[in-house]
Amino acid sequence: DYRLRESKTAIRRDIALGPEDLLIWAVLIGSVELAECFWQHYQKHGDPIRTALLASQISHKVAIYQPTEAHHYLKNAEIFETWACQVLDRCQVQRDAMFLLMKSSEQWPGTILQVAMEGKSKNFIGHRHVQSLIDEYWRGNSFGSRGAVPHETGLANILSNVLFPTITMEVPSM
Repeated sequence: DYRLRESKTAIRRDIALGPEDLLIWAVLIGSVELAECFWQHYQKHGDPIRTALLASQISHKVAIYQPTEAHHYLKNAEIFETWACQVLDRCQVQRDAMFLLMKSSEQWPGTILQVAMEGKSKNFIGHRHVQSLIDEYWRGNSFGSRGAVPHETGLANILSNVLFPTITMEVPSM
């Protein structure tokens, strides 16, 4: 009995919960108000966009496993995703937004853009800064792009070149 009591005390001493743990707990119990208290910490000392997106994605998952509370968790997921969009709205210049969206994390794999796309965060992906970054990527004007397409090139021109590639014949010199 003494050893059991002592081991429980030792376990309690080893547990140190940080704001990220408490935020996840608040999301799991469905408390937006409590989650917001812990999320405020990330506004100053962390990665608020990634954290809000992850909270939204966790809420989506909980909604699947708690069908009686699904409406509540889906509503919370929208609120968390809105938080991420509001932080991104603070970027006045696209370059600042691009830096945030392509920023990697020591704690989480991938960039914020990858987290949003893998988590199907449609409202966030529809944000003007995200759409601008995706457009720049596809035009080849962003890190990781394969080739550059001028801005004045229209969709019809791109599609016609894909569907009907230009055949160039070289005549050997004599």
